[in-house]
Amino acid sequence: MQETKIRIISPSANILDEPELNKLISNSEAFLKKNNLLFNYSLFSKKKNKFLSGTKEERAQDLIDAFKDKNISSIISTQGGNNSNDLLEILDYNLISKNAKPLFGLSDITVLLNVIALKSNIITYHGLDLLWGIGKNATDYTQNLLNTFFKENKLKIIKNPSTPEWEIIKEGEGEGILLGGCLPSFCLLLGTKYDPLELLNAPFLLILEDIGENKSIIKSKLTQLKQHNKFNLCKGIILGNFAFCNQNPQENEISIEDLAKEVFLDINIPVVRIQEIGHCVENIIIPIGKKGKLSCNKNKIKLDFL
Repeated sequence: MQETKIRIISPSANILDEPELNKLISNSEAFLKKNNLLFNYSLFSKKKNKFLSGTKEERAQDLIDAFKDKNISSIISTQGGNNSNDLLEILDYNLISKNAKPLFGLSDITVLLNVIALKSNIITYHGLDLLWGIGKNATDYTQNLLNTFFKENKLKIIKNPSTPEWEIIKEGEGEGILLGGCLPSFCLLLGTKYDPLELLNAPFLLILEDIGENKSIIKSKLTQLKQHNKFNLCKGIILGNFAFCNQNPQENEISIEDLAKEVFLDINIPVVRIQEIGHCVENIIIPIGKKGKLSCNKNKIKLDFL
């Protein structure tokens, strides 16, 4: 009997409410099998409790059980939602630390990725979930990244030819711990006892993306980050994909690049746009909690994981 390697969990929204999801589950399972990646599902991953997959206790149990299980080498979230911050007060961060293994997710799972990385002192991974990262969007690009990670234990930073060219918004160079993910999810943590910038209290690089948000709200959230009393420790900003983010009426529309220039005009740090990060795209896998280096000048952008 083969050993199970990947545990699939649903720490936030249930996966039963949208008709499209059954197809995405089938696509994801076929993709994992094609790449000889063994998997199974957590107890509550396919359950329904209103708009969630389970109570906060059930969802936390699934996450902790996945870390405790010695047969599991990695954990992948099915999708995001809005409520993974329910779990923060009942997770055993010491147990997670003693049973460290990769945890993957994006969107609302940004909350768990950042807090677990910092409170359990492990590396978590932004840029992949089961339904949207694998079931909806995966091509040979994602297959290459996954095989390199799972079979060679390496991370690759590869330009996806199907996404726009990387763009320099502000030149510069900076090093720090990689934090961030979905902008509104990350901002949920600010000012709480799980605030990543307070938990880290050291130089950081910030990765930010979003979906379906008005540009006016995006600007207010970027300003919120800039006004944080630890923002002086920010050494660089990487803006990802901002899917379906428009401002109405059309005459008020502004590009993400120009919006970022307005907010960060007086801050002497590099700011770039890399659209292989976020919703509705194939993602670079970003190690949250690991040190990175961002360099951008003379029309060249370089991102390294140190």
